[in-house]
Amino acid sequence: IAKNLHEQGVSPGEHVCLYLYNRLEYLYMYFGLAKLGAVAVPIDTRFTEETLLHILQEVDGETIVFDDNTRDQYEKVRGKQSAISAEYCIGSEDGSHQYKPFSQLKHDTSDISLSTSVRGVDPFSVVYVQQRQGSTPTGITLPHYAYVNTGWVVSENILKLSSDDSILTPLPLYS
Repeated sequence: IAKNLHEQGVSPGEHVCLYLYNRLEYLYMYFGLAKLGAVAVPIDTRFTEETLLHILQEVDGETIVFDDNTRDQYEKVRGKQSAISAEYCIGSEDGSHQYKPFSQLKHDTSDISLSTSVRGVDPFSVVYVQQRQGSTPTGITLPHYAYVNTGWVVSENILKLSSDDSILTPLPLYS
């Protein structure tokens, strides 16, 4: 995923919007973006029209990945912001738009080399939070270290997990 995103023009530090429900491709994108050094912008699937447009305009990302469940909402704001030039759709295509298939990012790229250097302080995600319904969401930038440290602190110090333990979380990936 990282190699293919890079080949498609996504560079370290660039914002990539993820407007999806929970699915494996979400994880593929998270890990691919982390390896590449690009910045994930997970968008709450409850954000629609004005809120969605606000986020897309504010992050000024050139790439978005969405699925059949969020496509209708994305299409309502599509073209109202000028930055997005690469649109990847997960799911069936009805032919109304020529979105790039997500499978294009999953093909084997063993002949492509990718050399990146990601530091813990580099931004990894911009998570948008909304204080109350109808308010303008605020983007919070989290560095790579925040993800690693949070996982470590929770597993070691709070839950006191061992290698024999498993975790099941119902949390959405956009938060």
